[in-house]
Amino acid sequence: MPGPRQPFPALRHAALLLALVLVVPAVATAFEAVLVPVLGPGLEGGGPACERPDPASVGSVQAMLAAPPGGWTGRPVAVVVSNVLVGEVRIGHGGVTACGSQWDFRRVDSRFRAGVGAVLTPEAGSTAPIEVGFPATLTPWLPPVVRHGDPATVQRGDTGRFVLRIATTAVIMAMALSALLSFLGLREPVFLAYGLNVLVLALWLSMLSGLWGYPRPWLQLGPLAASLPVALPLVLFGGTSRLVLRQGGLHRSLPALDEGLRRLVWLLLAAALVVLALPGAWLPFASVLVEGVFMALCLLLAGCLAVAIVRGRPRAAYALMTLLPFLAIGIAQALAPEPVRAWKVELLMLASAWFVLSSSLVLTVRLLTLRRQRDQLQVLARTDELTGLGNRRAILAELEGEVVRARSDGGPLAVAFIDIDHFKAVNARLGHAGGDRVLVAVARLVRQSLRRSDRIGRLGGEEFLVILPGADPAASVELLRRICRRIRQQAASGEGLRVTASAGVTWLGAGDDDAARLLVRADQAMFDAKRAGRDQVAVRPPPGADSTAPGVCPDTGGPDGGPGTAPGSPPDSRRQRGPTGHAR
Repeated sequence: MPGPRQPFPALRHAALLLALVLVVPAVATAFEAVLVPVLGPGLEGGGPACERPDPASVGSVQAMLAAPPGGWTGRPVAVVVSNVLVGEVRIGHGGVTACGSQWDFRRVDSRFRAGVGAVLTPEAGSTAPIEVGFPATLTPWLPPVVRHGDPATVQRGDTGRFVLRIATTAVIMAMALSALLSFLGLREPVFLAYGLNVLVLALWLSMLSGLWGYPRPWLQLGPLAASLPVALPLVLFGGTSRLVLRQGGLHRSLPALDEGLRRLVWLLLAAALVVLALPGAWLPFASVLVEGVFMALCLLLAGCLAVAIVRGRPRAAYALMTLLPFLAIGIAQALAPEPVRAWKVELLMLASAWFVLSSSLVLTVRLLTLRRQRDQLQVLARTDELTGLGNRRAILAELEGEVVRARSDGGPLAVAFIDIDHFKAVNARLGHAGGDRVLVAVARLVRQSLRRSDRIGRLGGEEFLVILPGADPAASVELLRRICRRIRQQAASGEGLRVTASAGVTWLGAGDDDAARLLVRADQAMFDAKRAGRDQVAVRPPPGADSTAPGVCPDTGGPDGGPGTAPGSPPDSRRQRGPTGHAR
């Protein structure tokens, strides 16, 4: 009896990922990260290190990094500010000010890449705070983060963040391009939808992480620079939700939900256009609504997929696996908001990379299914449905290939036609179902009598074509005589009558440029066997061939000492047409 079903492996992997996502925030302490609250109004003016300051974006918010007890030690202090999506960051102390923007890394300290940073050296004993100014955030769910400390420690943490962001973005972009290339090859719309959604996801994450401006801005967005990071998620939500629903196989069982998500796609696209037109003061409120829509869709899809898993649908488990990291981030933020906010960009990028990879797994399964279906169609197109042998198209194609191969290596090649005698009488006595059983039995006997290198196909009706690579005339004649003998003895032993077959054989000659001449001679040879009394093998050698093989090779080794015929059928009472027009 079959053993108990194992739990879904996808859920085990998802549980491991959930554990990793919950552990990552705790790792933040290893980099001595400090989340500094916003304290008051912004800085006024600029320092000598700031070139081309932008008055519209300078320090509307200020954070103060207080000196340690006893004042600064006189050692260098590194300060790095991240998650400032739009505007200029200013870091100053004692009249020295550095500034820069995450959207243009040409004007920032090259030692920092995950944020805008600077290394300052306050005078020993000074108690003046380090002043950090940046614009008010457009995304309250992703507040600016200020870190400071020993330059080596801060720089290592910043480099680690940057490497993680680059790696996840590279994975996401690679999967997007792979899906788009698959669409070009397969013309499957699901690959196009997946590729475009993943491409938009990669662009959005590049804006959140600052990679949009590294090493120089990819595209000058002008007034859209502030609103685009808020609007792009709306473009993603509708299409991605439908993809998850279809990956879980729920679009058929929940057609109303699928239709609702289809309409949601257009609604969210319209909402994205509205966000692009909003004034800057409304963008923080819009970003909070966007995050709420995202979590609501995640919970809705997760609930539907969980119900489907309980009902025994394994595809739903793989689809749910794609959403678990985002749900885990939401849970972790509720339990430990400060560490999660400090690492939220990295967590979002890891979750997005997991989503893209796990979704591609579902697409890979679909691709394998398409290939399997294509292979099955190819087999059906080349296989005779009744006997399981190659059909006319397949066997003639194989004959062409064997002729070319025999010409190149100089080896012998024999070709034979086998035709069941008096098959019309067999159908008349047994009916068409009985005739089909006889055809299947003859095909099985012939196939069992051949070597692995030999080929057999059904040309049509009761006629079979046999290809014998490497067989000389004597060996091919002897093989066909054995086949005729087996057919006479076994083909219809359970049907109450004896069935016989006639065969004609020829081989490749010097003047045979293609397979057509071989087919004509083999057919003529079989016609010779029919005229000579059936149940025997006839030979038609190539023109000019020096062969000692007899023209007709009757087999007298049967149970009755001679060839047999179907009872009640005179030798010439029926004539059927072969591929060359000869009667059968």
